[in-house]
Amino acid sequence: MITSATRKQNSTNYPIPFFMASSSDHVTGVTGLSPSVSIFKPSEIGFNSVVGSVSEIGSGWYELSANPADRDVLGTNIIQASGYDSDRAFVYVDITLDDPFEPTLPSSVLNSIASSIWTYVQRTLTPG
Repeated sequence: MITSATRKQNSTNYPIPFFMASSSDHVTGVTGLSPSVSIFKPSEIGFNSVVGSVSEIGSGWYELSANPADRDVLGTNIIQASGYDSDRAFVYVDITLDDPFEPTLPSSVLNSIASSIWTYVQRTLTPG
C-alpha cells in the first residue's frame, strides 16, 4: 500500500500512520506485528533505519512516532515498512519548512485585519 503525508522539517508533532495489509488477500489489516521500518532521504543512498519508534494503532494501522532525526532532510522522503505475512507499506513524506497543520490565512485577509486594527487604534488615540 502506498500513502502520502506532509510534515514540517525537524518537527516532533504528528506521527506518520501506515497500514499493513495481509499478504494473502491484500486488504485485511494485520495486527500484532513489530514492523521493520526504514527511511530513504533525498540526500542519502538507500534505505536506513528510522530513529522514531513504531506502535500499533489497531486494525492493521501502525504509526511512526515523530522524531526530528527522521525529518531533517527537505524533500520527499520514503518510509518503508514490512512485517510477517503482510504486504510492504510505503509512505511518501514531503518534508517542508512550513507546518501543514498550522492554519494560515491569505495575505490579503491578514492585511485587511491589520488595516482594521490600525484604523481602530487611530480613532481611539485621536482626541475628539
